[in-house]
Formats: sequence, C-alpha cells, structure tokens
Amino acid sequence: MKLTNPANALFHVFEAVLVLAILALVLLVFVARPFGPATRTFDSLKGSEAQAKLGDDWPSGVKAADVASVSLRGQSSIDSHSYWYRIELTPAAARAWQDSIHAAKENSIKSAAKSEETAEGVHREVPGPISFRHQTGDEPDWWAPPASSFRATEGVKWTPGDRTAYGYGLYSLFDEGAGLLWVYDYFSQHDQLWAKGDIPAGEVFTIESPSSPAVAKARLGDRWPTGVALKDVSSCQFDEASVRFDNDWGKATTSWLKVKLTPEAATVWENSIHAREVERIRHIQKLNRLVEGVQRTTNGRLPLRMEVGGRPSFWDPPPANYRTTEGMIWGIEPAIPTGMALYSWFDQATGVLWVYQNSSPRDVLWPQGKIPEGTEIVNPEADHE
Repeated sequence: MKLTNPANALFHVFEAVLVLAILALVLLVFVARPFGPATRTFDSLKGSEAQAKLGDDWPSGVKAADVASVSLRGQSSIDSHSYWYRIELTPAAARAWQDSIHAAKENSIKSAAKSEETAEGVHREVPGPISFRHQTGDEPDWWAPPASSFRATEGVKWTPGDRTAYGYGLYSLFDEGAGLLWVYDYFSQHDQLWAKGDIPAGEVFTIESPSSPAVAKARLGDRWPTGVALKDVSSCQFDEASVRFDNDWGKATTSWLKVKLTPEAATVWENSIHAREVERIRHIQKLNRLVEGVQRTTNGRLPLRMEVGGRPSFWDPPPANYRTTEGMIWGIEPAIPTGMALYSWFDQATGVLWVYQNSSPRDVLWPQGKIPEGTEIVNPEADHE
C-alpha cells in the first residue's frame, strides 16, 4: 500500500481551493457588471435638477432658471453612443445651448484625432427628419421634433492608413412655437459619413496628422518640390532645427525628412532638391569666389556632422549609397568656413525617401582646394582665367 505524503495532499487541497476562489471571483464580476449598453435616462426634470444630473455636460452660458424641463434618453457601448434630448427653455437659452454644444462637438472631433490620425468635420444644415445612423438603442417615445432643418455638426476620424473610420454627429432644432429644443448626439465606429476628403459643403474644419502630406507641404512652403502631387505622397514627416550664434558665426540649420511616395515622385523630388542646392552654391559663388562644391555618392551611414537639435524619433535611415550635394564657403580672411550638405536616398523596398540637410559654421567638409572626387560644381558665369 502506497502512502500519500501529507505535505503533497495539503498542497493539492490548497490548489483546488484557489481555483474555486478564482472561478467565484470571475462569476461575481460578470454578475455584478450588466450586459449590453449602459443607459442614461430621465424625464421632464426641472432645470436645476437636470443641471445636477448632467454635470459637466450642462452647456456653458445657460442658466438653469431659463430651462423649464429636460428629458434625456441615452445609451452607450464601448465604441458607440446615442443621446436624445428634449429641452423646454427660452429662445435666448436655446441659442446659447446650441452654440455651446456645437462648439463642444467640434472640439471633441478634433481632440479625437491622435498624433497619426486625421479628423474631418463640417458645420451645416440638414433637412429633417434626421436619420439615426448606427444608433445605439431605441429612440424615446417622446421624440417628435417638427420636420424642419436641423443645425448639424458632423465629423469623421480616420485611423492611420485609413483602416477604419469613426463617425460623429450632433443635430439640433429649436421649435420656437413650442419652446422646445430637440437634440440628437451620436458616435459610432465603422461609420464613414463620407469618403475621405469629400467633406459635404458647409463650414469645414479639419485636423491633419503631423505626417499627412498636406501638413508637410504647408510647413515646407516653396521647398515642396514642383512636380510632386499630394496624391503621389502617402506620408511625409519633417523636422527642422536652427540656432544663431552670438559671436558672428552666423546661423546653423539641420533638417530631417522621411517621405513615403511613388518611385516616380521620388525621382522628381530628389532631382528638384539637388538642383536647387546646386543653384544655391552657384549663387554664392557669384558673390564670393572662395566657394567650392561637389556632387557625388556618399557610402554607408550618413555623416551627421555638427547637427542642430536632437534627431526626431522617425529618423532611422539604413546605410546606403546616398546622393550627395556638398559645398564649402571659405570666404575672405579672416572669414569663418561654413559647410553645406544635402543627402538623399530612396529605398525602393519600402517606398521611403530619406533626406538630410545641414548647414553649419566651422563645419569643414574638406581642406580648402581638396574637393572630394565627384562632379565639381562650377558657376558657368564666373571668370576662371
């Protein structure tokens, strides 16, 4: 007969009790938490009572004394909500209520967009009766606004890569004859109110992600290459830093660019920025004969020399053969030498163009008169006799 170790038996009893306790806790959580959408509802509360119930949702600028009653029915889930309001109030309070909630809805749509997301929105009028798009729960029995135009604030938030859309809508109508303000407010994931960029006519507002081509183009200004269309660019991340020295050294500037675009657009972009840099060097040569420049290929990792500021988080180009345009301004003694450098490389595998540009006093790229091997940049108008 095999005897059981008392210590082992005690351990198994403890193990069984622990499993039962965990199962009981899980069951308690499910029983305590109601299934389905959360409901928020009240009928015909006086202004002061409704204000206490609504808390921060009570519109700013509206006095409780100007509101006779408020009825609300609302339901919400993890990715949607629908709220219906019927409010009896003075005409002045109705205007203040509408102005407050529509401004708040615009701010809500804008703030919903995170760093790499885009939000589009519009203020407009829509004919009644309004349709309850992707509503959560059923509308209340007392919902009976007149068939007139509603004031609307609508929006769509687009996630990175436009993988999904979130729809937002706020609709309000004040029936002056009855002294009633009707409001419907909703939000729902996977509700695309319009195709991206095809915003309905009205007072449009948008929030672009920092990497959107439109934002980058606005920041780059006339440095955005001619011939590159926004439709050919998927994303564009740009950062720039500069510092002006107090000892007459001049100004140092560094810029980083990571742009995802078509191969054809990448070719146009590179040709444009390097041609611009060559013209810049030639222009300086007209003013100062002691300027040297070269176009060549730089192998390996970029020589980030005397850069200004910290590198942005998106900057992580691999070692490659970088197209290079460099210049040295030697000036007239006792001038301070200044180095200028532009590097670019298009990664065919990822469709990303990397561009780094730097200009800094005291950055000597080569000894005077010893230009690196490559195509020397010479001003054709200069007198070289």
